[in-house]
Amino acid sequence: MTIAARARMRPVLYPAAILVAFVLNLLVETGASPYAAGRPLIVALLVGLALPWLAGLVTGDRQAAGLISAGLLLLLLVAPSPVFVALGLAALVLVTLEWSLARRRGTFRAAGERLWPLATRAMTAGAVILLVAVGIKAVQMDRVASIAHDLVAEFPLRPVSHPADPPAAGLPDMFFVLLDGYPRPDKLASMGIDVSGFVGGLEDRGFSVATHSRSNHTTTRSTLTQLFNYVPGVGVIGPEGRPDVTWRHLINEGRFFDDVRKLGYETVAVFPGFEHVALRQADRFIDGGEPNEFEWAVVRATSLGALIDAGLPELAADFHRARVLGAFEAPERIALEDSTRPRFVFAHVPAPHSPLVFDRDGRPWQMRGIATLYADDVDMAQLGRAEYVRRLDGQIAYVNARTLAFADRIIARDPTAVVVIFSDHGTGLSTVDADLRTANLLAVRSPGRTGIVDDRSTLANLLPRLLRAYAGIGPPDVPETIFAWADQPRRSFIFVRPD
Repeated sequence: MTIAARARMRPVLYPAAILVAFVLNLLVETGASPYAAGRPLIVALLVGLALPWLAGLVTGDRQAAGLISAGLLLLLLVAPSPVFVALGLAALVLVTLEWSLARRRGTFRAAGERLWPLATRAMTAGAVILLVAVGIKAVQMDRVASIAHDLVAEFPLRPVSHPADPPAAGLPDMFFVLLDGYPRPDKLASMGIDVSGFVGGLEDRGFSVATHSRSNHTTTRSTLTQLFNYVPGVGVIGPEGRPDVTWRHLINEGRFFDDVRKLGYETVAVFPGFEHVALRQADRFIDGGEPNEFEWAVVRATSLGALIDAGLPELAADFHRARVLGAFEAPERIALEDSTRPRFVFAHVPAPHSPLVFDRDGRPWQMRGIATLYADDVDMAQLGRAEYVRRLDGQIAYVNARTLAFADRIIARDPTAVVVIFSDHGTGLSTVDADLRTANLLAVRSPGRTGIVDDRSTLANLLPRLLRAYAGIGPPDVPETIFAWADQPRRSFIFVRPD
């Protein structure tokens, strides 16, 4: 068979079906948005079709090419280390070459004509069963309705309606910057990290800084759920916790977004990479294009994770650094745009949260391995506590400088804009110490308005007070309860703040 004839040979489909089923199964298990799985699904389909086509060019046999491709995919999915991947690839190459030579000699042709079609039918049936099993799992986990909901509610080109047309006059743009995991300044001082210059810089720019602020929760997802739904801290978490998909829906469909849309606001969200808190239902959802949390989960669940760690160990840190920089740059670009509507811009910066990838001058500090992403405990295990704190000091210094530069650009463009700089929780050095974990950063610049925050404010009443101050609407204040969730109801408790 000529090369041209082999190139026209239609590849078998079951390798693609196996890969697609693998990605869909992970989507069902994680509860991520189906749009987070878009690129992995496309890659799975293309790779699943390309491999048997390429193998067909070598072997000249459609059936054998499918089995060789399935073997390669199995290797990439389950091999525990690059060594096993290399050995498996070598074995597959030898098998492919032997098959090609045997075919040329005519050896095993009769047996192949009987066995290969049977093997193809068996593998195709297995792939179909695998897809059906994933579908059944989705039904059992009640994910079918949520995926259908997300496909519509998060569709990037969906029409956006604003009941207030034109919007009410005099409403300011609001820029919220969430610095993920930024500890309260006095808690940083207890670790030997001095941020007094940053606090002073905020105050010089007209910010009110709550020196004894608290988050009402110990995790990002519960903090944002509470923030956007105007509920006391203890009212967020059910008796057994919630799956990630429920948190994402509660955050995206919070009462606050209904209120600002009724006022005519355009909502804009800058994606931090974290899928369980992604504001994909915002009117504009800005993603810099770096791998998201679900995509890294796909990589970690396969041999690709070990291969990347061995060959490109700093890749994850490089992507994370780009996402941090993009989270500052995107709202700065938005501020330069002319708009007929007031805007609520929410930029979630995944720093100073781990991995620690910047020194104080913004130069790269490398963290090796995918496991360092979003995991303070992994960073500490790699670095040791002393080195971790030293690097945290550097990353915070850079984040501070970049945050003040951001504030300068927003204020210069629009001196009337409301700017809020805050964190979702305190230090990642301890997730069980409620005092450290709930001591967060909170600074508010509210031109022409006072009393939005005081020295002991939590996040519970931040948005209602801003709405009442600028729009004359908004719910009354709620109790500023602080709830320390410890993954298990019996270990969780209402925290009584000491300051």
